[in-house]
Amino acid sequence: MYVIGVSECDFINVKSKMMMNCTNFWDEIVKVEYECDLKKATFFQNYESAVKTLNEIQERKGKIRFQNESIIGDILDRGKEFDVGKLKVYRLVPQLCE
Repeated sequence: MYVIGVSECDFINVKSKMMMNCTNFWDEIVKVEYECDLKKATFFQNYESAVKTLNEIQERKGKIRFQNESIIGDILDRGKEFDVGKLKVYRLVPQLCE
């Protein structure tokens, strides 16, 4: 499993919307919440789909709404632009807990 984030404890949650025209249907990213913990992060089954989503975020950053996950963080971040260049794909590695 994979997630996208800016560090090993700071991830994103991706919100998509179903779009359509006369002949096609597709999902389009409309909102990204950042500074999420692992419980709220968007999970990807494989590396390719995570990279595809990351590339779409970087290519469409002007059309996507970026919002801090916390209300206080969102208030403090008003007027600032989220740096999508810091985003990376992280692989989640299962570990046996004893």
